Amino acid sequence: MTWGGMQGFQTRPADPFYVPYHPEYNLGATAGAGVFGTTRTERKLTWVEVFLSGHMVPQYAPSAAYRQLEFLLGRVPSLSTVSDFTTQGGRWGNGNSSSLGGGFMLPPQFGAM
Repeated sequence: MTWGGMQGFQTRPADPFYVPYHPEYNLGATAGAGVFGTTRTERKLTWVEVFLSGHMVPQYAPSAAYRQLEFLLGRVPSLSTVSDFTTQGGRWGNGNSSSLGGGFMLPPQFGAM
């Protein structure tokens, strides 16, 4: 495929696709957090591979689909950004922006870990 005057990616897509840690009150839902796949943005085209999801990302990995939507809307600078969901307001996430998968904090009503 040719776009932006060049053919293909100049660097293999290998950046981690990060989904923030978040509370999930519906224990029957398929949600998760951490590194969910690989991504690459080059010349205004973004490739995202979500592990174990196929073409039904919103059904099998809704938190990953939500993070992609945040990126599409310009709320996060990249899909490798380690930060809370923009709708969380820093209440539940680990607040750690220096490493991937830095931990999870339960809401106060569930006690401390």
